[in-house]
Amino acid sequence: MVRAGREIVRLAVPDNDAAIALKEIRKRVPDVPLAADIHFHHKLALMALEAGIDKLVAQSRQHRIARPNSGSCSRISSSASAGFVSA
Repeated sequence: MVRAGREIVRLAVPDNDAAIALKEIRKRVPDVPLAADIHFHHKLALMALEAGIDKLVAQSRQHRIARPNSGSCSRISSSASAGFVSA
């Protein structure tokens, strides 16, 4: 992907094995920004951060059912400051 000119790589992280693999992927491409796409599983998001992922693209059941107008602004801003992007 890097040789093909990609500036950022977005990786699906559907399960524990994929989250574990992120550490090795980070070692192999240390200079490429990596985004982990994680749905519904906060532990996978934490594992991705520990592996050195640059950005999380996370979607929770809560965000699917009720977009930002039904939550407190402080909860939304705390998620944003933690590096989460709601997909």
